Amino acid sequence: MNISKNLAKQIVEAIKQICGYDINFIDKEGIVIASTDENRIGNFHEAGQKAIKTRSTIIVENINTYLGVKKGINIPIFINDIPIAAVGVTGEPKEVSKYIFLSTKITEIFLNENLLKENLSNKTNQIDYIMQTYLYNQKEKFIYAKNLLKNLNININSKLYAITIELNNSYNLNNIKIIEKSIKAFFEECDCILNTYVFPFEFIGFLPENKFNIFKNNLDNFSVLNKDILKIGIGSLEVLEDMAKSYSNSNIAISYISNEKNYKFYEDFSIEILLNSIPIELKKRYSLEILKTLSKEEIYILKTYFENNMELKKTSSSLFIHINTLQYKLDKIYKKTGYNPRNFKDACFLYIILTFY
Repeated sequence: MNISKNLAKQIVEAIKQICGYDINFIDKEGIVIASTDENRIGNFHEAGQKAIKTRSTIIVENINTYLGVKKGINIPIFINDIPIAAVGVTGEPKEVSKYIFLSTKITEIFLNENLLKENLSNKTNQIDYIMQTYLYNQKEKFIYAKNLLKNLNININSKLYAITIELNNSYNLNNIKIIEKSIKAFFEECDCILNTYVFPFEFIGFLPENKFNIFKNNLDNFSVLNKDILKIGIGSLEVLEDMAKSYSNSNIAISYISNEKNYKFYEDFSIEILLNSIPIELKKRYSLEILKTLSKEEIYILKTYFENNMELKKTSSSLFIHINTLQYKLDKIYKKTGYNPRNFKDACFLYIILTFY
């Protein structure tokens, strides 16, 4: 990160307002690029240079110890754990030491704000920043994110759905640009006001409430074209400030996608929403206890049976077995678990247990 002289000047003036001592801002070459003592600007500062190189605080009590110094304390400044400059506070070390921590924090605030402005100089980075702010409920950034939205002329007043598109984790990331182009085009067709990519396997869009029908009209065709490589979860309808909730619900929807379709709407749920609130450990305990006696084939038969609404003919057709064979296998499951899949009450219990498995 290159520090401009203007930014360095703002930093030293801000620190002096707090502590009252002269402040120097020293670059990696040891040159004072800003100072509240104008006579020191452009001079070499050996103690500041050493602070940067050694990544440590350098205290100067004897001015003959280093070149171009006065009594004081010099502290390295880091960005992403890399020393990029040093700040020197001039004065008796015992007196100025109480301002060192504050000087560091003031400098970091200025540098981080400047770094953020640099990173948000293009529209793509601005959108990524906005979406991550709301997806992860970073409330301290809400005001700034809203200002960015206004600058981008994006309406923030309507309610929104979070649309999460999750790639199969076996997808070759070398081809990410290919699928990214297709997904971005889909979001644009549906008039999603914002969309972003979250490494490595998620694409997320914010869909306005009044564009929901357009989205539904495009969804079937897009999902079929990409059935083997992605899943789509549609979250709950929320205001912008609550998009973290919609995003979470879109992922819950994805977790309940069956083989029939590769997308699911959170708002279509009934029993699944209640089941999701049950502690994971309790789910595991029940599923293992009930299903431990069943083979993988029997568990698959049960799942297929419920996916076909407990209809024997449809289930036997899906499994490519005779209906009498299916009845025999369901009876065998009954004997093993004590729950009869053809009894409504028992079937409900087995269905719930399967969702835990």
